[in-house]
Amino acid sequence: MTRAVVVAALLLVGCSEGEGARIPATVDGVTPWPFTPLPPAPEPPDNPTTEAKVELGRMLFYDPLLSADRSVACATCHSEIWGMSDGLARSIGVSGKGPTGPGRTGPEGRRNAQTLWNAAYRERLFWDGRVSSLEEQVLAPLHE
Repeated sequence: MTRAVVVAALLLVGCSEGEGARIPATVDGVTPWPFTPLPPAPEPPDNPTTEAKVELGRMLFYDPLLSADRSVACATCHSEIWGMSDGLARSIGVSGKGPTGPGRTGPEGRRNAQTLWNAAYRERLFWDGRVSSLEEQVLAPLHE
């Protein structure tokens, strides 16, 4: 009997309207979420973003001709379908067969492809943090 009394008392106290019990709501009873927009992406003063650079970057990102065997593009391992990654525990790049994602076969790399979402805001890039700018990062896959 005392157990039931304790549970009932806790329920009553938990349902009371003590200080801070009410959360302000917006129209239609939806509680606002404290999202704030990201600040503008940082960019080097000597390399400002332009529409032409964005378009060139888009073209190069999807171009397989830059890879060692001309078979993969950046988009092979950084696909929109997989959250700008490839959905694999260890990525399969050059010499791989098949579409991006778990169906791709071939020699596995040492690590998986990190997502590229919001990469402009990162202070270090790659899993080991070996580069500190997008300008450095873009050259690394060409040499690996």
